[in-house]
Amino acid sequence: MLFSTVVETIARGDRVATGNVLEGTLVYPTILDEVPADSLLMVEGAFGPVVSLYRFSELDEIIPIINNSPYGLQAGVFTQNLADIRYLFETLDVGT
Repeated sequence: MLFSTVVETIARGDRVATGNVLEGTLVYPTILDEVPADSLLMVEGAFGPVVSLYRFSELDEIIPIINNSPYGLQAGVFTQNLADIRYLFETLDVGT
């Protein structure tokens, strides 16, 4: 895999749900599961088709983890709770 953050994350024993395939210069979409909050992937991110999954119990638990990256290009929220979406929109420090 081209991305050092992904390599480091996998070397730590994190689970690859799918992907992590390099074919020439094409990198297949990769999903990593159970990625620790302090891994390079969570802090620095990866420039490529890579998604890291992180489970949490309380909404306020995830905010400092997401805001821990100096890059914060994007965050995705999937919920039916409009109040949570509004709260996260105001609280998360991301581009989109």
